Amino acid sequence: MSKDVEVSNKTRAIESDTTRLRYFRTNNREIKISKLNPKHGIQQEIDQALEYRKSNQLRNDHQRELLEKGYRLKNIIGSGSYAHVFRAKDLRQSFDVAIKLIELDKCSRHYRDVCLRNEIYVIRELSHENIVHFYEAFNTNVAYVMVMELVDAGTFADLLKKNGPISDDRARRLFRGVFYGVDYMHSKLIAHRDLKLENILLNKYGQPKISDFSLSVIWDGKHFVTDWCGTPPYFAPEILQGIPYNPLAYDVWSLGVCLFIMTNDTLPFMFVDYQEMLQKQLNRDWKFRTRYERFISDDLKQLIRAMLDPDNNNRIKISDLLQTRWLRTNQMMETPRLCY
Repeated sequence: MSKDVEVSNKTRAIESDTTRLRYFRTNNREIKISKLNPKHGIQQEIDQALEYRKSNQLRNDHQRELLEKGYRLKNIIGSGSYAHVFRAKDLRQSFDVAIKLIELDKCSRHYRDVCLRNEIYVIRELSHENIVHFYEAFNTNVAYVMVMELVDAGTFADLLKKNGPISDDRARRLFRGVFYGVDYMHSKLIAHRDLKLENILLNKYGQPKISDFSLSVIWDGKHFVTDWCGTPPYFAPEILQGIPYNPLAYDVWSLGVCLFIMTNDTLPFMFVDYQEMLQKQLNRDWKFRTRYERFISDDLKQLIRAMLDPDNNNRIKISDLLQTRWLRTNQMMETPRLCY
């Protein structure tokens, strides 16, 4: 019998008379469902079962070709509409890696011809301890494959969801590595343009790693760029205004939003539409949450204000940011910590 979970007409919900809990049963697999919302729980388990079957099918479809390249797929760790990330074993080096499978027949032409090509070109130029390391890329019969460093202790977004806002000291430890990584990129005139909590990963030692360079650009250092890209809550004013912009300054703004969210557990700008968002940005209409403000040092507040300067010509540069008093505090005393 296949180990894949089958969701069919045999799938059913039963209620136990003794425990008054609801269960989801499929192919002798029985999962306890919350009695507070059994319908939601059952649907969630059905979705998980379907996803499990889909990931197994994907793995089986690609396993043979990847084995020939020296990789054995394990479990899926992330999935989108046309891209799927697996933990895999590098059979030549005997360590685990992350393999991103991109189904070319399902992705848009723009992504295939612009974003993917751009990401590969940029990431090959980068080698830094705070940037996810790229090993190789190749085509199979049905997908494009990227082999990268495995960074599997979650993202900044996961950390915030699990533990709530972080302390001033922990923010310094975490963001110092991110700032070093971005400074390295900017020294090569490479702008990320989609820096957000979900794109900053953590390894088991608590070391941050910047990922996903599909929107990045190599700037010529002279002519401002004009394409509108990124993730809405992290848009800088110049993006919303639709004017040519310095992509390096855009990265600093997005990092300022990340730093604000991680220490305040909310967005700096609450908005209904982009026009309202822009007006609040230009008016500096944001403030630290009262319940957390007393835990945030004056040095950190000053840094965030400098990063969220609506005038990108006055906005602090990443190289200057590294010299701020907040970031240099206790620098020699801090060591990596394990994340579990």
